[in-house]
Amino acid sequence: MFQKGDKPLMAFSCIAQGGCFDGCKIDIIFLLYNIGDALLDAILRPNIPQIVCSSMFPDYHEKCHHIEEHSDIEDIVQKEATTYLILHKLLTNCPALVLGMFCGAWSDKYGRKLPFVMPSTGTIFAVLFYMGANMSSSGSLPSFLIGSVVHGCFGKTAMITMAANSYVTDITGAEKRTKKLGFLAAMQFIGMCFGSLLGGVLIDTTSILITYLMVSVLNILVVILALGILKETIQPIDEGDCLPCNSFCQLSNVTDSIKVLTREREGNKRKGIIALFAVLLLHQTCRTGLTDVTLLYTERSPLSWPTSWFGYLSALDNASMGVVLLVFLPVFLQLPEVK
Repeated sequence: MFQKGDKPLMAFSCIAQGGCFDGCKIDIIFLLYNIGDALLDAILRPNIPQIVCSSMFPDYHEKCHHIEEHSDIEDIVQKEATTYLILHKLLTNCPALVLGMFCGAWSDKYGRKLPFVMPSTGTIFAVLFYMGANMSSSGSLPSFLIGSVVHGCFGKTAMITMAANSYVTDITGAEKRTKKLGFLAAMQFIGMCFGSLLGGVLIDTTSILITYLMVSVLNILVVILALGILKETIQPIDEGDCLPCNSFCQLSNVTDSIKVLTREREGNKRKGIIALFAVLLLHQTCRTGLTDVTLLYTERSPLSWPTSWFGYLSALDNASMGVVLLVFLPVFLQLPEVK
């Protein structure tokens, strides 16, 4: 047991402070999911130009797997791939946005496990379509787009992030919650670092299909752990109405979600919530756009990076953010001004 005076040890034992055993389990599950999600991102983004190239030039199968070495088709493919990158984002994020409006309020009433397992379940099925798009020598854009829709309809990362933060709020007190949420965010970035790094290594040493298979294995493990070891923190209001088919798609869930932004709060806190929402929206928009632009820029001349190098760059980016949360957040929380 830590004593109150052991501040350095306490700073690096947030899970013990936030409901030890349950806290450890949520951290592990969230870490594994983000490893799989970053691994999928590290292979999927560079894979889109390859699928587009195979569809446009069925006879250039080998060239399409090394587009950066063939300037005669690189510019044409990159322009077309940009369209499909945008389409992929729309097909994955729009359904996830709509689903989140229903699932957030639903989980507050009926439980956290469903939003934990939905994103991984969707990823498992989506990967089958992504693999199918690579099994055809001419590429299969319809299979890729169907995979994007399936991926989005199960909530993606936003769903499990909402569930994980809600779960942490359920098991921690107000005085320990910031540390625990900071540690959880660090697990996200560390998982993304390992996933991106793993993606680069697998692309260099194996094949695209094996990398996709590893994504499925990690998400299957997340589903098993979430259903098997995670303790439910919410008791359904009505035991007879706890099935998703009965209560999930109710319009009241959407109105409850909107009220989070619009309802009156003490001390004029509603303006703070709205400002935070706007900042997060702007940050996520810029970050996502920056990642796509970086991918396209690094693959073109004069850089002409190999596919795996984008994964290494993403790993470095996420590692730096994870270290900041693990090292500096506990220090900042000890400052009187922050307290």
